[in-house]
Amino acid sequence: MELLIVVAIIGFLMAMYMSTFSRVYRQVKTETARATMNQTAGAYKEMVNEHPSIADCRNDFFQKIGKNKFMCLLYYRVQSDEEFIAYWHTLLNPDSDVNPQFKKNYLVATDPSGNTYKLRSYIMRWSFIAYKNGGVEPQPLGVDYHNPDTGQFDYMRYPSEFPATPIVAALSYEFLEEFDLLDEY
Repeated sequence: MELLIVVAIIGFLMAMYMSTFSRVYRQVKTETARATMNQTAGAYKEMVNEHPSIADCRNDFFQKIGKNKFMCLLYYRVQSDEEFIAYWHTLLNPDSDVNPQFKKNYLVATDPSGNTYKLRSYIMRWSFIAYKNGGVEPQPLGVDYHNPDTGQFDYMRYPSEFPATPIVAALSYEFLEEFDLLDEY
């Protein structure tokens, strides 16, 4: 009887501490991914003064930064779904016939409707999220996003504001399909 009480107490204590341990474990994994993203972005800061080629933009858009961790990297500051569509159409879409217009410190990006957007040279990055419209919702349901205004990483629930939006997720999935990268993701 006493042994049963001891086992019950140990079980109760383990149940109390398991949620704490899992939360700490998730925080450690998130901070590790953020540190890796910072290191990777630091290597690209020198390239901001030069305009990257379309091949560079495509190669660097989807990067593996750890086991089951991926990062998006954009060379121009994109602040909305509309600007992301123009960035996608101008630099990432292999079927696009748009010739990118590079100015001194910005790109003139064109969306499929012909609308143009001036995108300033700036390294943007966030944890990669992609899924096919009507498909299975992405896991985890959020992204670590480097906020260009504060210089800090913010966690954004999916779906919410840019870049944790269905448009970004769907076009990212299309990118993976176009370049046969779905097996890696």
